[in-house]
Amino acid sequence: EALREMTETAAEQLAAAQVSIWLFDETHSVLRCCDEYDRAHRRHADGFEIVVGDCPLYFGALKRERALVVDDVLAHPDVRELLDEYLLPAGITSMLDAPVRLGGEVIGVVCSEHIGPPRTWTTFEQEFASSLADMVALVCGRDERRRARRELEEQRTLLRALLDTSPNLIFFKDRDSIVRVANRTYCEWLNRPMEEVVGKSVFDWFPEEYAWRYRDEDLSVMESGTSLTTTREVPDPSGEIVWYEVIKQPLFDAQGQVIGLLSTERDITEKRMAEEERKESEARYQRVLEASNTGIWDWNLLTGEAYFSPRWKAILGYEDHELANVWTIWAERLHPDDRAYMTQELADFLRNPVGNFEREFRMRHKDGSYRWILNRSAAMLNERGEATRMGGSHLDVTARKEMEVVLNSERRQLLALFDGIDEVIYVSDPNTYELIYVNDAFRRTWGDVALGKPCYQVVQGLDAPCTFCRNDEVFGENAGKAYVWEFQNHESGRWFRCTDKIIRWSDGRHVRFELAADITNRKQMEEHLRESEERFRSFFEIGLIGMAVVSPVKRWIDFNDRLCEILGYSREELLELTWADLTHPDDLEASDLEFGRALAGESEGYALDKRFISKSGMIVHARVAVKTVRDSSGAVDHFLALLDDIGDRKQAEQQLRRTADELARSNAELQQFAYVASHDLQEPLRSIVSFVQLLERRYRGRFDDDADEMIGYIVEGGSRMQVLINDLLAFSRVSTRGRPFGALPLDEVVRDAVVDLRCVIAEGEADVRYCDLPTVWGDRGQLVQVFENLISNAIKFRRPDVPPEVTVSAVRDRWMWHVMVADNGIGIEGEYYDRIFVIFQRLHTRDVYQGTGIGLAIVKKIVERHGGRVWVDSVPGEGSVFHVTLPVVPQGGENEGAAAADDADLAVPP
Repeated sequence: EALREMTETAAEQLAAAQVSIWLFDETHSVLRCCDEYDRAHRRHADGFEIVVGDCPLYFGALKRERALVVDDVLAHPDVRELLDEYLLPAGITSMLDAPVRLGGEVIGVVCSEHIGPPRTWTTFEQEFASSLADMVALVCGRDERRRARRELEEQRTLLRALLDTSPNLIFFKDRDSIVRVANRTYCEWLNRPMEEVVGKSVFDWFPEEYAWRYRDEDLSVMESGTSLTTTREVPDPSGEIVWYEVIKQPLFDAQGQVIGLLSTERDITEKRMAEEERKESEARYQRVLEASNTGIWDWNLLTGEAYFSPRWKAILGYEDHELANVWTIWAERLHPDDRAYMTQELADFLRNPVGNFEREFRMRHKDGSYRWILNRSAAMLNERGEATRMGGSHLDVTARKEMEVVLNSERRQLLALFDGIDEVIYVSDPNTYELIYVNDAFRRTWGDVALGKPCYQVVQGLDAPCTFCRNDEVFGENAGKAYVWEFQNHESGRWFRCTDKIIRWSDGRHVRFELAADITNRKQMEEHLRESEERFRSFFEIGLIGMAVVSPVKRWIDFNDRLCEILGYSREELLELTWADLTHPDDLEASDLEFGRALAGESEGYALDKRFISKSGMIVHARVAVKTVRDSSGAVDHFLALLDDIGDRKQAEQQLRRTADELARSNAELQQFAYVASHDLQEPLRSIVSFVQLLERRYRGRFDDDADEMIGYIVEGGSRMQVLINDLLAFSRVSTRGRPFGALPLDEVVRDAVVDLRCVIAEGEADVRYCDLPTVWGDRGQLVQVFENLISNAIKFRRPDVPPEVTVSAVRDRWMWHVMVADNGIGIEGEYYDRIFVIFQRLHTRDVYQGTGIGLAIVKKIVERHGGRVWVDSVPGEGSVFHVTLPVVPQGGENEGAAAADDADLAVPP
């Protein structure tokens, strides 16, 4: 609906045959019409498409231009791709396309099209089209933000659902080990509602011996910034001991600071019981194996006869009598995925029956499940080396296979945990320096081809082991201890904090485990801190202002020579005095109050003007700024004080106040003089003009021609003097008779000015345009006078035989509205831009253009009363643009402004 209203409004304002809004698809390869309005038939359409690759010139122009202005489609090169397929068949002769930009990227276009003789698009129309495109961008941006918020809310809902449906105990703790988020499973395990879990700690639910152990784990994870995975027995709320696998991971904010931890705890009680049962089962299996309780089979390749022992059949869940001793039962019970493979493997072995045939495969159990079988067998050969008989054993290794799956899963989890750590981790052989394992952080830094290569070659780019890599730090008496050291990488120049330790690898050998944390930023911060301290000490000793370090008991810790110079004391003398000893008695209470507030932590510092008493007894006026400096615990360590001698400034301020008061009094007297002079001159001048006019009517022709001419000069001069006096009176009243400011719709202000000038506009056949002007803060009567003067001047100073055109528009400029009144008149030379705003200054004689030269001076004075400014840009022979800045409505001023405006409308001028 918003887009339909935009196209309809634009079509009416631009008098365009049709206006449409187009947006790119997600791939930016197709431009689709969202709405097209046909003004002649008053109907809407959509769904049209333009392929971007078909019109590279047109879309290139949209990226470059604020608006693509095409007065004649036949003459414009950027739209020739659209002529045959679209423009000419539709009868379109002119077009004005404004690209829609969002975040600096073109996302669409607003098209205004004209049918009929080619037309020239005015600057106003171009700006209107561009403004409409900006409005479309705002609508699209709003919709995108709504979609993003909706998706975020959906993700939060999904995350909450994921947490609450997880069978694991999941919760988030802050730095103080307080639970901030918990899933439903955790609350149900605690047998407590959510509101009794969030905001609590383990001390509220567990015995202290467990609670302190959990708290120590939390601190270890958050202080080290590394994850913890462990298993432990935990008493549930009923007191029963259960086993849990616990994974605690630190959580970081955007600056890399630890803000808490995420704990995931999985109930592995059944798993541990299953493991214990599995171990017992393996023990029993071992006993059985030792008692030859292994399935035995035999196959006569010549006769096809086969034998399967009762234990062989029992492995698959059958009694001895339930399976016949035929070879086909073996192939029939192979897993479908293993049948072709094993059949081929067996055939290949029988063609070359050398050695043992040992394979693992799956066979179907009586219950429909599959068992993993380890087959060990060999063939009996005849004198020709051909297999005549084959026999072997079957061993059920299903439990081992399942354990391998579990171990592989846990290994992948462990590797994923290492890969999720931002620090570099690698394992190397301490003798050969060969890299055995690297994590993802290592691969991101040094590539994926590091394994098997020497660590010094990959990491340092050296041809020999690093001199600082000493095995004696981690072997011998230091075995099992972590060796921590820092170094700067030879190739990258980055600093690392390394932790080395000898561990036993899976193959039994001792290897070097190393974790390297990038501390380049910390090193840079330390260097910046050192440089900052040096700069501070240099600044402290330069001596431009007094500087001091003061203890919480107001004793001097340190100060510079400039402070001694300001107060007139030597360094030794000043050390014997306190801050309070030097403060003027009348300022002591205020100074102590601010110091006490800073010491109590109510403020982090203060600034005030105060007086000190120098060694000579002279009063020193100073500006004092004090900043609290705290230690690592947050307690006040000392105060940094800056003391600037402002005695000269104080004297200058007093002189400035005296000058300002004198200037204000002088301005008031001048304004009163102007008013009184102009007012008192009116009556005698009126009498002079009246009697001279009476003399002219009665005695014209009775004197000679010279006398008649002189009388005419007197009448004309007196009338002109009256006009000048009235103008001077109006000029003086701008400051003295102004009304209260209020919120004023500028459309109404300009409309009132146009109504007052309707006769002048009609006589000059002028075209005055304005629309969508903002609401400003000001004096309604005076602003109407401003626009009357500007519009009447635009009509007065017209070009011969050219109808005047006046356009009023406005744009926002921070806290001011920038209003522009543009005309197509005679224009003004640049050297006269300032002169035209001076009272009674004219650029033309009265016989060419009437007036006294007061109008623009009044405009300038009114605008300055509103806190704005006025200036002009002009091209002689083409026209001028008068610029006026007016204040925006202050926050909360709408209702107040409306009341003030109503009062102003009812006011009667004196």
